[in-house]
Formats: sequence, C-alpha cells, structure tokens
Amino acid sequence: MHRITECEPLKTLDDVLSWDDKSDWSVFVKPLKSTSKYCYESNSFHCHKRVRKPIKALRSCVPKTLVCHDMKGGYLDDRFVNGTKYKDQYLFYHWPAIDTFVYFSHYFITIPPLMWINAAHFHGVEILGTVITEFNEGKKIWDQLLTNDDMMESFISKLVSICKHYNFDGYLMNIENSIDKPHLPKLITFLEKLKSQLGTRKVIWYDSVSLTEGTLTWQNELNKHNKTAFEICDGIFLNYGWKEINLETSLRNSGGRQLDVYVGIDVFGRGVFGGGGFNTDKAMEVVRSNGLSMALFATGWTYETQASDDKFFEVERKFWAKLWPHLYIHLLDTLPFKITFNQGVSHEPFTSSMLWYNLANQEYNLPMPSCLSDNFETGCTSHFFDDGVSGGCSVMLNYKESETQFHRLLLCDFSCSLEVPLKLTIVSKWPSEYSPFKLILWVENEIRNYTIILQVSKDNEPVSADGYDYSSPAGLIKQINAEKVTKFRDNEWISNEFSLPFDGKITGIDAQLQDTVLIGLLSLE
Repeated sequence: MHRITECEPLKTLDDVLSWDDKSDWSVFVKPLKSTSKYCYESNSFHCHKRVRKPIKALRSCVPKTLVCHDMKGGYLDDRFVNGTKYKDQYLFYHWPAIDTFVYFSHYFITIPPLMWINAAHFHGVEILGTVITEFNEGKKIWDQLLTNDDMMESFISKLVSICKHYNFDGYLMNIENSIDKPHLPKLITFLEKLKSQLGTRKVIWYDSVSLTEGTLTWQNELNKHNKTAFEICDGIFLNYGWKEINLETSLRNSGGRQLDVYVGIDVFGRGVFGGGGFNTDKAMEVVRSNGLSMALFATGWTYETQASDDKFFEVERKFWAKLWPHLYIHLLDTLPFKITFNQGVSHEPFTSSMLWYNLANQEYNLPMPSCLSDNFETGCTSHFFDDGVSGGCSVMLNYKESETQFHRLLLCDFSCSLEVPLKLTIVSKWPSEYSPFKLILWVENEIRNYTIILQVSKDNEPVSADGYDYSSPAGLIKQINAEKVTKFRDNEWISNEFSLPFDGKITGIDAQLQDTVLIGLLSLE
C-alpha cells in the first residue's frame, strides 16, 4: 500500500464526496489527554513568589480561550507526517493556557496535520478543522448541497467520518458567501444534523452569513442574524470589528451561555479594538471584563512580521507575557507524567548540524511564559537547545539575584496514594558551579496542605536543613533525600530518583536554587 507522508486538505466538493479512509497516517494520532476540572487564574501568582494558594476555579465556570492558527495559507512544513528539516517554522507552545486550537486554511475542508493534532492532544487541548466556503465558488457549493438532499446527507456523513477517522475534535464553520434566502432552512437543518452526528465533538459557527437574510454581513455581535446557529452549535466565533457595545449586546443575547461566545481578536490588527500586535492585550482586557470567551486569530503574527529565526523566542515571550494576565492555566491530571521539554524542533543529535522540526514530538511546557526568555544571561528561564536528554532541548533555570531563586516548574492535579508510592525522577546538570538544589512539591488532601522537599544532588551528599516554612504549619514539611543517584548516559546528566508514599494531590512543583541548573527530564509515575 502507498504510504501517505503528507497531510492534505480536501479542496473540492468532489474530493469530499469521494473521500475514503484508506490513508494511513491516522494510525499515528494520539488520543486527547484528560485534564483537571480545575484551572488557575494566571494573574493570581508570580513565578518567584511563594504564594501557597493561587486562585483555583472550575474550568466550566471561567471564560475560554480559542487560538485560530492562520499561517501563510497553512500546510507548510507542518504537513509532513514524519517532520522535516527545520527552516523557519512557527512554534506554538502555550498549550496550558488555551482550551481549543483551530487549524485554519482557505481550502474547502481543512484537516489538521498530524503534528498539530498530537501536540494539542498531548496537552489536553481540543483541535478543530475548518469548513470554509468563500465568494462565488463558495455559493455554488452550497447551491448544490442545499438543493440536493442526498448530496447533503452524504456530505454530512463524510465530514463526520473524516473527523472521526483522524480523531480531531470538530469543525469551525466559516461560510463567507451569500446563501439564497429560500435555502436558509436547509442550511439550518444541515447544522442540526452535523452537530447531532458529531456527538460530543464541537461545531463552532463563525459570524459571517446572516441566517435571516442570507447576505454576507458580519455582525460583530450575537444577534438575530446568527443566534439560530449559536443555539445549534457549541459556540460562535464573532468577527473582529466589534466595539464594547457589541460585547454588551452579545452578553444580553447569550441566554446564560456567555462562555460559548468567542470574541474574535485579529492579532494582525485588521479593524480590531486596540490595534492588535503587541496591543492585543487591550482587546483581551475588554473581552474578559464582559465575562466572554475569546478567539485569538493568527498568533503567528510574531513570527511572520516581527522575528527572525534567532529572535523568535524573545518576540514570542514579549507577546504572550502581555496576554498572560487574561488567561487561565489548565492542569494535567493523569499519571504517569514525563517531560523532556522538547519543543518540536532541535538538533538531532546535538553533535550534528542537522535540525529537525516535528511538533508531534512537543511536550508539556512550563506554565509561566512571562519567565521564558531566549537569553539566559538576562532571563529567568530559557529553552536551552544546545543540550538535552532526548534530542529536543532542556530548560535552564537561572540564578542571578535573590528574586529568581524560586522557579515554578509545574502546575498539576495528580492524585497519589500510600498504597502505590509515587516514583519521581529528575535528570539535571550543572552548567557552571555545582550546587545541589531542591524540588518543592505542594501537596493537599482532605486534612491539610503541606510541602515535600526533595534534595537534588550529584552524589546524594548530606545537605543543610531547609530554612523556609513555605507558608505551611510547623511540622508539616517533609524533607527527603534521593533513594538513587546515578549518571544519566555519558554527558554529565545526573538522575535523582525518589519514592514518595503519601495520600493527597500534588498541585504544583517548584525548584529552589543556589545556582543555575539545567533540567532535562521530570517524570512522575
């Protein structure tokens, strides 16, 4: 059988109606990881301040964040099933702060490429494809579908089969052409049937064609022209030209479903409140003040317009650091958990000059992008691409001044029990002067909250007692040395293994430093 090495869209109605499930890259799709029902308000704590209780909330009760990826037409080097040599490709690594990712292109049916599906699913983020029709050609497609019941039924069936076959999580419906008014009831029926057959998979309606008049008129709010679609679908993606009064109208019309109203924000700033770009946070602030969800469009603006390849992480950090106060951090809740901080691009191996690019290899990232820098001389935390334990990269935690001795590594919701001791492994390296450091595990259970302090060292040598109380009651701090300290391969990486029998949930892991350190692997099982 011919092996499919590239992911492709479906460009015509005939392509969709004749599609079959013989293409084989679907076997590599990873399932969607579960996440906790809780999240944290990201502006409720700082990376370096030892705040014991950042604000926790139910995810079902807070506004959501959707990112719609539009990068130079889509299907660039990200289309390759096995990755490719690296050449100026956009990296997205802010998964802990978003709920839904949409892979967008201007082809008729956009099937998300494998590497984007797997990167999203690894982080517990739903990923949608796109159904888009535009201009006169788009109108012709819907004229065919809405006047032929058998064709429409077949089209719906194919959309559902495609979605299930590649295991992505639904569609953004983007009809940017007029629909003859007599055909509108059939279009509404199409939406109802598509949503019904997709079941728990999502359908989000883009604010474009009017479902009362059939004209292509963007409303920039939830109103009578698009409310029928909103009531059928899982949400609406509002157009970008809104003013605050439009948000107030949308809130009134949402019928208690304001969290399903995704207010569009075009990062390129085309007709957007605040002007987009590095002022995107101004629009986000207004959206959140109205209690609505938001849809960020074309966050790759940072790469397309602002950054040469060697400056990407610096620009990306600057952009997302301004957005961070308006986001919510989502928590992984399933063990085993293992990360080597792979960003989907690196040298392989490190002694080689060849670079590879494959987002399917991407792993969980630190939840504090405001502390991520491309320059470890000035930044708190940096991706370090010159060394790692898996061919990706490591994370450098920098110790320069007193305020950077604490680093928040992970926010989580992992349940542990006395019956099955938790095995925690950390692999680290000291790039300059050797100095042991500590991992701080925040633990909570039905009785109390406390910390477990793990001493990470090179030879399991004795270490001094901890001098901090971490806001815990006296006597509730547990300090533990590693059970096993070994060399990890032959390049100075050191593995510390701990066995931790306790009842409760780990809600976070911090590092306390006395000098700069590289972290290459962290696993809990």
